Amino acid sequence: MVKILFFSRLRLTELYAKLDVKLKNNFECLHVAYSQHEEDILAEKYNIPVLYNIQSYIKNFNYEPTQNDLYKLDEIISKFTNNRFNLNSAIQFDRGLHLLEMQEGYYVAYAYYKFWDDLLKKEKINYIFHETTSLFFNFIASVLAIKYNVIYTDMIELPYQQKGFAFLSSNNGESLEFNKAYKSQNIDFKLIEDFDLFIRNKYKTIAPLQIKQNIFKTILYSLKNELAITKNYITGKKHKIYSNIDFYILKNRKELKRIINLIFYKFIKWDVVDSEDVYYFYPMHIEPEAVVQYWGDGIYENQIKLLENISSQLPVGEYLYVKDHIVDYGYRSFLDYYKLKKISNIKLIKPTIRGTEVIKTAKAIITINGTVGLEALFFHKVVYSFGHIFYNQSKNVCYVSNIKDLKKHLYRDYEFDTEENKIFITSYLAIVHKGDIAWFTGAGKKSKDKRNIDNIAIAIQDFISNTKNAE
Repeated sequence: MVKILFFSRLRLTELYAKLDVKLKNNFECLHVAYSQHEEDILAEKYNIPVLYNIQSYIKNFNYEPTQNDLYKLDEIISKFTNNRFNLNSAIQFDRGLHLLEMQEGYYVAYAYYKFWDDLLKKEKINYIFHETTSLFFNFIASVLAIKYNVIYTDMIELPYQQKGFAFLSSNNGESLEFNKAYKSQNIDFKLIEDFDLFIRNKYKTIAPLQIKQNIFKTILYSLKNELAITKNYITGKKHKIYSNIDFYILKNRKELKRIINLIFYKFIKWDVVDSEDVYYFYPMHIEPEAVVQYWGDGIYENQIKLLENISSQLPVGEYLYVKDHIVDYGYRSFLDYYKLKKISNIKLIKPTIRGTEVIKTAKAIITINGTVGLEALFFHKVVYSFGHIFYNQSKNVCYVSNIKDLKKHLYRDYEFDTEENKIFITSYLAIVHKGDIAWFTGAGKKSKDKRNIDNIAIAIQDFISNTKNAE
């Protein structure tokens, strides 16, 4: 029987518990809890036993790794990421581990490694379901999954005629289902026609996006966070070692920074889209996130520096339009925007402008990865990608492995291949499954569709059926 491991953290706990009920007759389901909070939900609310609690394991871990231990771990990471990472880079791109001294970081990294290595050797897992590899503790799980021939996958919401998502695997945005569909080189003209009509209707509005930001709530959240920091000084419950990411979130003072940024945003003179401009469009990624960290090899973690480098390689007389993500408005330092405003061939567009409106009249899109690359292909725009994502396989996407190579690609001035895009769209539609996962990933509202869990369970069964040969 196929053995599934659900790694529960935050709202995903609710999703995986409900899926267990739907899948347990056909699959053997095992649950890993991130902390005692998730373990309690699974046990008390759903009567699901939890054999592994990763935070508890780290808390009780009592082994100081030797240099040979660290060399071995370094070798494993390098080997099973095709030299994209080593131990130091994998630690560096975890935002929480930044708070630790070098030896502390090695200690925590090795503890996470031992947790997953022991578990995977013992349990003989076939599939791991979790979120994108945005932190070391899930990144190392995805690395060891490759070593032990396990499929590590997460569910990513993607544009579709209805609420839909795809299974993107490992730590590089790969889709095993897309690989299979794309190789067949099939074209379904009816599907393409219907989807194209949907896209045109979905993105036909030019009304600005709304900023859901209440300054009074932000101040209240900031005050609550300061009280939580004070409380944690006394209790020490959120510890920098065994609850590292929780400790980071507390110490980051996100809401306080947001208040400061929102004040200084008032002094920014935003640029507007000019129909006379010839421009490339770069949509900024939220930081820190998987698409910038592990999916982007961490090389372009400093997006401001990346944008400086891109702008310096543009052809004469052409602009780079830059727009930040509307989600989590106010999180980015106002100083970042001030730096961009000083670059003459960069135009900084207000985040409330719809990205698709900028895409429609752009010459091409430049991105690390993310949904914008898909939207660009939907609108027949060439994409220059610095990161890893399944759509890099399209002939209309130019993967730039080194920023120094960007200029030669831009000067080639690629033409969009509409025939190949038909194959791409057909393949893309083959991997999007019906289901609303937004609330479980913290990206949206809870679905009111009572059949939603059934749809997601069916999608998992289909995914496993489609990828059994990849095990």
